[in-house]
Amino acid sequence: MSTRVLSKQVYFNLGALKMNLEGLTHEESLVQPQPAGNCLNWIVGHILANRAGILGLLVRDPVWNEQDAAPYQRGSTPLTDPEIAKNLDEMMALLEASQESILSGLSEISEEALQAPAPSGKEGETAETGLAGLVFHEAYHVGETGILRRLLGHEGAIR
Repeated sequence: MSTRVLSKQVYFNLGALKMNLEGLTHEESLVQPQPAGNCLNWIVGHILANRAGILGLLVRDPVWNEQDAAPYQRGSTPLTDPEIAKNLDEMMALLEASQESILSGLSEISEEALQAPAPSGKEGETAETGLAGLVFHEAYHVGETGILRRLLGHEGAIR
């Protein structure tokens, strides 16, 4: 997969996320879906936390520290405490900042670096396949935001 394709996917992901969040409030982002699942706030924070992995593979600094990302990591407890939840608008601003760094990193990474073994230690995984997996992971969660938007009573944003 080319870095050009990955760049386009990252571009589409953020665009779709922005559309799905348009008109939603921070308070709405904390509503827990029933009967189960994570709230929109957790999904957005999880996407931001996931971007630390993308940025790491591109040898870029993360836009969020581990402490801020902790409530949004895979396997974390459901986010129900508004005191722990990060502000939705602030997370979106950090996603915008990460976007610039990711796109820049994708345009500058060498073919040699893409084919290097990924730090994950998974057999056969390269930086390139790791990036492809993380970008797919992000797209999966962006899709969830469209469903959560509708569960909150808003019209679908992508038609």
